Amino acid sequence: MNLGAVNRFIGTDWSYGDNDCWAVFCKASHAVFGRYVHAVDIPAVSDPEANCALFTDEFRRDRWQRVDEPDHGCAVLCRDSKGNAVHVGLYITDGNVLHCPGSVEHGGHTRYDPLATLRRVYGSVEFYQCKR
Repeated sequence: MNLGAVNRFIGTDWSYGDNDCWAVFCKASHAVFGRYVHAVDIPAVSDPEANCALFTDEFRRDRWQRVDEPDHGCAVLCRDSKGNAVHVGLYITDGNVLHCPGSVEHGGHTRYDPLATLRRVYGSVEFYQCKR
């Protein structure tokens, strides 16, 4: 695990396709844990239904396994109050998640937040390990 790599991401601006939540998840998985996660295309405009379908479809694939408790390198899938999958982050260690909230309409930046913060902001969170 390369915790120093986390600092390179913190504060970077949300950017469609290059630094959206999935892109940060992929890049950080590789930089911090040496794991390759494939890219997916997040819609260029905020489309909650499209994002929900994208994330739901992705985490139903055979390459992922849902787990009850997070471990280093897990995907943290965030759901809104209706249960729609709307955001993803990377569980690093000690209860902290690297993630990049934002959209074309409402830019954001990459953050390193306690898991408890995501649990307060989103309706629920789930954890997925990449099967290797």
